[in-house]
Amino acid sequence: MGEHSRPDSGGPVGNGADLESAGRRRRRSALVAAAVVAVASAVVGALILISSDTAEVATMDPTAVAEEGDPAHTYKAVAAGYAHSCAIAVDDTIVCWGDDLRTDAPAGAYKAVSAGGVFSCAIAADDTIVCWGPVSPWLDDVPAGAFKAISVGSAYGCAIAADGAIACWTDNRSKLGDVPGGTYKAVSTHLGQSCAIATDDTITCWRSSGELLEVPAGAYKAVSVGWPGDCALAIDDTLTCWGPGAWAPAGAYKAVSGGQEHSCAIAADDSVVCWGDELWLRLLDAPDGTYKAVSVASILSCAIATDDTLTCWGSDADGKSTAPAGVYKDVSAGGSQSCAITADDTIVCWGWPVAGGADPPAGTYIDVSVGQSHGCAVATDGAIVCWGWGSGRIERGKLDAPSGTYKAVSASFLHSCAITTDNTVVCWGNEPWGVRSFGAGAFAAVSAGWGHNCALATDGSITCLGRNPLSANPSSANPSGVVDAPAGIYIDVSVGESHGCAVATDGTIVCWGADDAGLVDAPSGTYKAVSASWSHSCAIATDDTITCWGPRLPPEGVRWASPVAPDPGPESEPAPEQPEPGSDDGAGSTAG
Repeated sequence: MGEHSRPDSGGPVGNGADLESAGRRRRRSALVAAAVVAVASAVVGALILISSDTAEVATMDPTAVAEEGDPAHTYKAVAAGYAHSCAIAVDDTIVCWGDDLRTDAPAGAYKAVSAGGVFSCAIAADDTIVCWGPVSPWLDDVPAGAFKAISVGSAYGCAIAADGAIACWTDNRSKLGDVPGGTYKAVSTHLGQSCAIATDDTITCWRSSGELLEVPAGAYKAVSVGWPGDCALAIDDTLTCWGPGAWAPAGAYKAVSGGQEHSCAIAADDSVVCWGDELWLRLLDAPDGTYKAVSVASILSCAIATDDTLTCWGSDADGKSTAPAGVYKDVSAGGSQSCAITADDTIVCWGWPVAGGADPPAGTYIDVSVGQSHGCAVATDGAIVCWGWGSGRIERGKLDAPSGTYKAVSASFLHSCAITTDNTVVCWGNEPWGVRSFGAGAFAAVSAGWGHNCALATDGSITCLGRNPLSANPSSANPSGVVDAPAGIYIDVSVGESHGCAVATDGTIVCWGADDAGLVDAPSGTYKAVSASWSHSCAIATDDTITCWGPRLPPEGVRWASPVAPDPGPESEPAPEQPEPGSDDGAGSTAG
């Protein structure tokens, strides 16, 4: 998604910014979505509030929370959801921030709050449940009565009644209403699974089908359902985690919270320890050195150094960040594989060989772009060749490259766009939001995103077409007008799933669109190329160094205990050694 096509010499600078398209269509990218929102800053904020009676929410998002009309900006509970978070202030009112569709918290006094994927729920002062979010029959099924604990997931919720019984409700697409018998005092739900602490301190877990799951024996006082493992805090303050490849650091803790592929806990000394997937920090861990081209995908980035060698960082699942040795002219990081143009103009690809294979087309090429599951390249004679997965109704047409002569190409999820030798934009494939009709005009570069495309005209202006990422209706289309394109003159443009970035003639970067985890918080300084992706962006500065931004790093004092990179393969990696909290495991500080 969002490989901005590169003009020839003399035009605006464009440096291989291929972006993974429609990442949520794949399991891995769906996990990225949740993890970016619930990554350490939110989880850590929740734990910090749990560990004390009052705390400033400045550890999470001070600009979003501390607005006029808020209470005294001190809080006693917080819940991080998929695209929003909510907190209970010291005066018992609720404040929410993030996705506008989910942040309209009700007035009144509350005892507990839970932010889910789509909806949020809270227990009011009178012990009843109040839920809010987009209009849905789900909101009509909230159980009546008195409750003492609550947890909501993507489109379902569970609560513990005053008598200790569990009640669950859904949008009628699953069977989470089939709850185990017994009495309970704590509950946690996430991604079709629930766990609860019984009054005898044992743990019971069950799937959305009602199937009971195997759980560790012992006595516990807290439980948190995460992905892919669950964690519980024992009555002796130790942590236990279970699930595929799950583990927990040794030591004594006060609270635990499980997120997407990582967990965090409050240690006995009130410090925060996190473990699991370090991916979201490594996405921003740009390598030292000097570079001349950069390409950002959803879970990895690649760059060509000034000595023409390749460097990749981020997730190494399926070998995606294991760049081949040699010298290269151009690079494109895609969803399942990455490709580069060698010094002899041939294409080399590496990563996961999805349908269509990782084998690139033979011949010589001047430009290459890899999307989610397909790639396209411009041959030295100007013809376009595409390869990869292209079957099925929604995939139809994305490999059907148009005839003619071209000088640059940008591959997205279901469609691609290219710049012809006469500077017009041509797009092909299946894209429902009207992003393919730029019409007449002279263009120097084009960047194909998920729901919108942006093109850089030869006069330096930017035109964007398609879905408006800031619209109240995410599916709304604006095929005939500009989709939040910035005014001004630019030398480079790149779009991701729901945001875009451009380099102005003075070298500064302007970003626009949905500000998920700081995606539009462009860094200061001067730059000459930018690459925007789904969960982060990177740019090459005028001194040829790389700067990346996006997922917010955790606050100072957070430690990662032997972080483990994600492994989507069928076999889990052995659990790493579990260090004591506070030990120096070589990971260093992750303070942001």
